[in-house]
Amino acid sequence: MLRQLAFFTLVGAAGFVVDASVLLLLTHAVGLDIYVARLLSWLTAATATWWLNRTLTFRDRGASLLRQWLMFLAANSGGGLINIGVSSALIAARLTPVAAVACGSLAGLLWNFLASRRFVFGRPKPHLE
Repeated sequence: MLRQLAFFTLVGAAGFVVDASVLLLLTHAVGLDIYVARLLSWLTAATATWWLNRTLTFRDRGASLLRQWLMFLAANSGGGLINIGVSSALIAARLTPVAAVACGSLAGLLWNFLASRRFVFGRPKPHLE
């Protein structure tokens, strides 16, 4: 489990880069409202982290792609609400968007790990030797 948590945290760091980059792109280049952009950046990052966790952290577990992606979004919606809530509150308090996203990501990390491990990717399959 510690190995999975370490990989999940590294994948989360990559997700933070995606999240913050998409947020800045949508607000600065496209001109979207920061709170609309925040929702879209989270969805993009969640999709990226699902794929990375599927291939690196949990090594699939057999569900179809669409079904597993939807399960991942549902299971991580609690962590997503924590993430978006914390980051939105910090943005409203005038913290920079990137720092706010970092705080939100950290706030939702444990929820997302436990939900992903339990409900999306299941328990690791035993290795036959």
